[in-house]
Amino acid sequence: MRLRRSALRASLASIAFVALAACGGDTAETPKKDAGTIIEEDAAVAPVSLRIMNWNVENFYNDKIDSPDGLDEAKYTPTAAAYQVKLTAIAQVIRDANADIVVLQEVENEAALKDLAAQQELNGKYTHLFLKPGNDPRGIDIGILSVRPLTSVVTHAADKFDGKTGRNYRFARDCVEAHVDVAGKEVVLLGVHLRSQIASGGLDEDDKRYAEAARTRAIADQLLAKNSELPLMILGDFNDFPNSATIDAIQKGTPAFTDVMTEMPSGEAWTVNYGTPRIYDDQWSSPAFSAARDSSSYSVPRGKTVSDHAPVIATYRLPQ
Repeated sequence: MRLRRSALRASLASIAFVALAACGGDTAETPKKDAGTIIEEDAAVAPVSLRIMNWNVENFYNDKIDSPDGLDEAKYTPTAAAYQVKLTAIAQVIRDANADIVVLQEVENEAALKDLAAQQELNGKYTHLFLKPGNDPRGIDIGILSVRPLTSVVTHAADKFDGKTGRNYRFARDCVEAHVDVAGKEVVLLGVHLRSQIASGGLDEDDKRYAEAARTRAIADQLLAKNSELPLMILGDFNDFPNSATIDAIQKGTPAFTDVMTEMPSGEAWTVNYGTPRIYDDQWSSPAFSAARDSSSYSVPRGKTVSDHAPVIATYRLPQ
């Protein structure tokens, strides 16, 4: 016979009560358990492992002229052979990362994302995909590959917000709000690709990048106001580095967010190198997500010439 400890305690209490009554209130001897009874502790529920990867794959265009009119697509479109080389190289890095969710920047369109998911290196692993055109004039967008169901995805490409200068902006690309079902638990990822530091047309790039970051954090705060225990992450290419106004807008607030890259050894903590190694790409998490982060799992693989950015990969062990 097998009884859980809670059930056994109830049985013992009943026996003790009857014995006490029979003795007129004298303390009853504690009955001995049946030799055949096995007491089981309630088994702990194992956490769910979720490995997340973000990566700017640099001008990932397919080999067709198939994007909306008005885009200067022809100069970025590779030959069929060059496209296949890039597809294979990206797929190999994703395969080696063994991620459950992959958030990519600079993907041309849904067709390119589907081509990537279909590569033999990925073995049909990613059955849930998302990409919608954003605001970038080159047509580079944020795409998601996931083994976990995407219960809903919200695009914030049409959002309008002000910078410190009072100028009104929209996201340079988008802020993609993905709600993911992880073994019955909701997780939210805000995928971003903030304004480049390259000067263009008299725009104050720093102000726009800060405004995008502040708006993204505001979206996060609205979601956390509904559920303070929500595992929420802001991830992608921030085009700025720790202690900048951009990153402060993401990190600082109530609650404070923490990240992957600044927890890595300083010699390894960079994702781009344009003469100086810098952290442009990262994963910033709410307290519920940060508490689940496995610091031994961090990976920033380099050595491939697929992109000018290295991917950021980390595992989170979410309690059930």
